[in-house]
Amino acid sequence: MSETVAQCIERVRLLISGRNRTTLNRLQGAISTSDTTLTCEFPLNRITQFIHICVGLEIMHVWSIDQTAKTVVVERAQLGSSAATHADNDLVEVSPRFSRWAIYKAIIDEIRSWPTSIYETVTWQMDETSGIDSVSIPNSFSDAYGVIDVFKSPRAGEEKWRRMSTVRLIKDLPNGLLMLNLGEEVNLDTTYQVTFARPFDLSSFALTVDLVDDVGMSDSLLDAIAYGVAARLLVPLEVDRLLMDAQGLPRLAEETAQQAAMQIGVGYLQFRNQRLADESYRLIREHPLRFGI
Repeated sequence: MSETVAQCIERVRLLISGRNRTTLNRLQGAISTSDTTLTCEFPLNRITQFIHICVGLEIMHVWSIDQTAKTVVVERAQLGSSAATHADNDLVEVSPRFSRWAIYKAIIDEIRSWPTSIYETVTWQMDETSGIDSVSIPNSFSDAYGVIDVFKSPRAGEEKWRRMSTVRLIKDLPNGLLMLNLGEEVNLDTTYQVTFARPFDLSSFALTVDLVDDVGMSDSLLDAIAYGVAARLLVPLEVDRLLMDAQGLPRLAEETAQQAAMQIGVGYLQFRNQRLADESYRLIREHPLRFGI
């Protein structure tokens, strides 16, 4: 099973939105990164002055509106989001409680917060022709937690690859060099296959990135991401009750008890922690680190 970042965002929204639905409109015509006036396809209705609207991952502040022309003058790239091009018919979200941008950033923070017992397994193959006992490893593996396995190609007349037992990964060398000490002299014209454990690759993170195929997640981690992100977004809602100058959620304590959102978030966090523990046990069972640093 695969899941894009965009699909993960919708999975999170199912957990945190309940029956609430964000008011939507659609762009009438594409806009560039520098446009400050956009036209909507439908009546503006809840799009009013001084609110936030969201298109894709971009948050915009509304300066003024023209109900007749259905145009909106905006300030682009708010709350850390970036100005982007948006296509004709892209959805316009009106004052969403949880913007796509907030969920997107929380997904990145969530994955980066995971312990080193949760990792991606990546295989690298090298061919060595010199009689040495250590080889340089590409910088792309400089963040590796360790080595899961090293196999070398069969000898002449054999078919089975041989697992090596005396291997050590050496980091923090001058110039950031990363070395793999094989514990024996490299045989000439031998192919070595090394499987590393390393953090998930977030270098090209985007809405269209697939969390399984591109980031290296296992299918079993997809719900853990959603639970963790939901917890991150729900717990800060308690701040609304602490604001003295405005009451954003006019609920009586008897209807929505204090710390209710926090309690739901903590419940989701417990689900997430259990899922990460399950994944850690799976990795220990199926892909244990055999050679540390």
